[in-house]
Amino acid sequence: MKQLIIISSLVLALITLDIQGQTNAGKILNLALSVNRDSFGLGDTAIITGIISLEDGWHVHADLVDEDYLIPTSFFMKANELVTGCKVIYPQAKKIKLSFSDQKVAVFSDNNKIVASCKISESAPVGENILTFVLKYQACNDVSCAQPCTEMYQVAIKIKPSGQ
Repeated sequence: MKQLIIISSLVLALITLDIQGQTNAGKILNLALSVNRDSFGLGDTAIITGIISLEDGWHVHADLVDEDYLIPTSFFMKANELVTGCKVIYPQAKKIKLSFSDQKVAVFSDNNKIVASCKISESAPVGENILTFVLKYQACNDVSCAQPCTEMYQVAIKIKPSGQ
């Protein structure tokens, strides 16, 4: 009996380790960023598009959650001297019924597009620059959730001198 308890505990620990943000095939969530142009002038607006891809059967909670205990997805740019402001447009959430909730829950699943519209500062340094974005989320399936994640993603932008 003692051996059965130990084996059961080990199996449970392995299952728990396996869902901490990854599946056997790799990451549960992938984000690919792209920029709408090759270069930007001072004061221009850069459009950064992120494609969020989730493994089959997994979801992340929407940016606006219905229950206090749910962890919302958030995407933002780390503060820097390159940009004076960034407005994020989240995808349309789907409401789905999950086993743990009596009500439908707003989620993002499959592939989703998230867009950040960022105004280049008038005093941004000219040349090659890096914008760093932060994605916070918790991936779940209908049975369990992985640990909450905070991941950083970078995208290169070129800022050209005024009048070019």
